[in-house]
Amino acid sequence: MKPALENCGSQIVIDVEDIEQTLENIKASGGSITKVKTEIDGGHGFYACFRDPNGNYLQVHSRN
Repeated sequence: MKPALENCGSQIVIDVEDIEQTLENIKASGGSITKVKTEIDGGHGFYACFRDPNGNYLQVHSRN
């Protein structure tokens, strides 16, 4: 079995305090960023997407 494509199926979203620091930690651990910190319309915070070292696509979310 191998990881699904980025645009296929649902993705896990991890709530974090600081997206930018989390993205730095992801890169330092061997992951790659697939979408930089992006604002969610309507005051719902921000999100970013990444690929972990195993090839899984995930997202992070924060209020600021």
